[in-house]
Order: sequence, then structure tokens, then C-alpha cells
Amino acid sequence: MFMLQGGKYRKDVISSMFLPAAVTMIFTQMTGVVANIIDGIITSRFLGEDAYSAVSLLGPMVNIILLLAGFISIGGQIVCAQKVGKGERDEASAIFTFSALFGIVIALLFVLLSVVSPEMMFRICGVSLDERPELYEHMLRYLNGYVIGIPAVVMVQVLSPFVVMDNGKRLVTAASVVLCAADIAGDLANVLVFNGGIYGMGVATSAAMWLQLAAIMIYFAGRSRYFRVTMRAFSFSHLKDIVKDGSLTFVKRLATILRDIATNRINLFVAVSTAAIAARGMQSDLNTLLFCIGMGIGRTLLTMASMYYGASDRKGLERVFAYSLRLSMVITVAVGVLLFVFAPFISKIYTDDPEVIELSVFSIRCMAIGLPMDSFTEILQDYLQGIQNRRLVNILCFSERFFIPVAMAFILGMIFGSKGIMASLAAGKV
Repeated sequence: MFMLQGGKYRKDVISSMFLPAAVTMIFTQMTGVVANIIDGIITSRFLGEDAYSAVSLLGPMVNIILLLAGFISIGGQIVCAQKVGKGERDEASAIFTFSALFGIVIALLFVLLSVVSPEMMFRICGVSLDERPELYEHMLRYLNGYVIGIPAVVMVQVLSPFVVMDNGKRLVTAASVVLCAADIAGDLANVLVFNGGIYGMGVATSAAMWLQLAAIMIYFAGRSRYFRVTMRAFSFSHLKDIVKDGSLTFVKRLATILRDIATNRINLFVAVSTAAIAARGMQSDLNTLLFCIGMGIGRTLLTMASMYYGASDRKGLERVFAYSLRLSMVITVAVGVLLFVFAPFISKIYTDDPEVIELSVFSIRCMAIGLPMDSFTEILQDYLQGIQNRRLVNILCFSERFFIPVAMAFILGMIFGSKGIMASLAAGKV
């Protein structure tokens, strides 16, 4: 279907297939992020800045969970697609089964660490409890509620690409809507009815995650589904293939997590008030959410570019890359302009504190400036991954996702304090 000749017709095929898949992948990437943002807004409005700061500082932990889940998900998706292309249904189902089991093991490991050693999870997030002891209880209570939903978070990330692959785009999108609606309802019920505090916020998020997973599991109730749980053709040799194909995604997300942890430490060192931590948390939340635009388009480009590359179709590669770049620029520039203009309104959704609003408006506008460039670098890396230039992907990834932003955060943070760290997001992208 992708190899049809004729410039205009092939371009129409690219646009007609690319956009729906990209929209679905954007929603999928947002799944693990949007609940935390909803928690942050409602927590800030009803429970105060300290509670919100605690939730925002746990962001790197959520990103680590998504890192490993995405690593399994993408690696399994690529290997499985290869088996589907060869008509090896049993092998494809075995890859699906292995990915699901691997996801369950990872989820249980995070649950165990969160219950047995929460302090370790806090250190992983770059938070020194000696420096900010007032945030410890908030972080611990939220984690105790959030831990219930960790298995659902992981399995949604692992299973969603398989459902999309089997033409389940609408179901995955509907499941994301279920998550948002359930989390908003649960958070509001917690603060207005049950008075469950920060622990209740974590429980509400966990419940929403389980509802989202339940919605996705509807796919497996259908008789016509392509993938099924089976031990036929099951082999631990599949792990090698999943690791190989998921490694580049692992490297990219790892660099982002290391950046956030390092920036957390720098911000905690230079911040003169909790307001600065809260403002940086808002920037981090929104940046992680909107980065899903580039990730969703990039993952769609990765699949299509791999197909054109395998067919040695250079013109097809050029067209799909150009289309993805145009789509990304149109969306991110439009979103960036809206963010810049409505930054004060967005800040007031979180809080009425004048200090937090002033800092967060500045931080959101810095993020808006960097958004189009952030999306461009993601798309370029996914394109290079699609044409198997792994070495250049790794170099670009660690330079633009870790070394440059951390260096900019340190330099600008030492000179301008927390505002310098917020500005480093845009400065680093330039």
C-alpha cells in the first residue's frame, strides 16, 4: 500500500494514513502523563503549594516507569510487526505474550520498591529529604496511593501499541478519554467529599488507570482479534530481539529522565522558596505532556520510514519525512503561540498565589518557545532510527536531551536562580 507509484497519489496515501495513526499515538503517549497533570492542578488548587511540589517532584519516578514500559512496548511492537509481515501469527502472539509478561514483572518490581523502600524512589527522583523535609510526608502519602495503579500504568503502555496495530485506534483513544474523565471525577470527589488529602489523590489516579486498562482489555474479548495469549512458539530468545529494537527508545527516555533528575537537584539547590519549585513543576508537567506531540508523530514516522527504507524507496522517505516535519511544525507552533498568550490563565488554573503565578508564567512561555524545536529534534531522531543510523541517534539524543540542557540549567541557574533554570529549557533547544 505504501509503495504505490505516482507522486500525488502516494502523497495522499501518506497523509491519509499518517495523520490518524499519529493522533492515536499522541494520545497513547499522553496516557501516563495526563493523570499526573490533572492531579497537579487539583492538588495545587485544593491542597496547597507544598502538596503540589511533592507531586511534581515525583515526576521522574513516573518517567522511569514509562521508560521501561515504553522500552518493552516499542521493542515488542517492532519485532511483532516483522512477524505479522511474514504471516507468522503464532510467533507474533508469542511476542505479544512475552511483552505482556515482561510488563507484569516490571510493574511488580516497582510496586515492591515503592512499598519497601520509598526513600530510594525519592532519591531516584533527585530529591534530598534533608534539604526539603517538609515535602517528605506529602510525597510518601501520594506514593502510597499511586502505587496501587502502577501495574495498570505499565500494562496500558505495553498493550496499547498492539491494539493500535490490530486496528484498535478508536478503542485506545476512548480509553484515554476514560482515564481523563475518571481522574478528574475521582480527584474532585476526593477533595470535595472524602477529604482524603494527598493520599486520596494518588488513589483516585490509580483507580482511573485501572479503568483505562479495563477499557483497553475490551479488545481481547473480541473473537476476531489477531493477538492472543499463547505459550506456543514462546521463547526467551525473543528478549534479545525486543531489547535490540527497543534500545534506542530506552536511550532517548533515559537521557530525558537523567536531565529531569539533574535539573531537580539544581533547582532544589538554587530555589529560594517552594513557589520556585512549584513553578518549575508546572513547566515540567506541561513540557512532558506537550512533548507527546513530537513523540506521537515521531513513532508514526519511525514505522513508515522503516518500511520505505526497507524497500529502498528514497522518494518515499523524503515525502514521509517532509510531511511529518510540516505536520509537527504546524501543530507545535500553533500550540506554542496559544501557550505563550494564555500562560497567565494556565497558571491561575493551578494557583492564586501571585509569586507562583509570576514564576510559572515565565516558565510556561519559555517552554512554549522551545516546543517547536523540541518536536523537530524528536522527529529527526526517529527518522534516523528508521533508516538505521543508530550511532548518530545516540549522539544527538544524549547531547540535546542531557548534556546541553543540564549544562544550560547549571550555568543559567547559578547566574539567575530558578528563572535561569526555567529559561534553560528554551535556551538549550536553540
